[in-house]
Amino acid sequence: MNYSSNEEIRKSAAKCLPSLVICAKCKNNDSAVNVTRAFLQVLIKAVQGEYAPDVIVDQITAMKECIEITGQFLSEQEVGEFSQQIFTFLGQSDTRKTEDEKTKQQEDMEDDDIELLNQELEVEEDLQV
Repeated sequence: MNYSSNEEIRKSAAKCLPSLVICAKCKNNDSAVNVTRAFLQVLIKAVQGEYAPDVIVDQITAMKECIEITGQFLSEQEVGEFSQQIFTFLGQSDTRKTEDEKTKQQEDMEDDDIELLNQELEVEEDLQV
């Protein structure tokens, strides 16, 4: 998850985790719970250090899918802590969107740069959905 040289590797790593949870669930539900807990910790740490919004989307999607596959297993306290992390990630996304909008308003922006910012804003919207 922390392979900094290539976004595609980080995205692929996140995308494969739900499939690994399915494999663990085939063994038994306790295995799936243990694997999901471990993956959630890794994914939360990865999102905290991630700078590419499209990678963050894949990492958060992987969290959601792992939880859905495993079913109800989080304690009330864990749900609260996990929710707080998600709210933090959404707040960071809002900050990035605001900064991108301000940058987009600069008069000396080239069309290519504006298009890149528009793409980043789209990814941020996807993250918040």
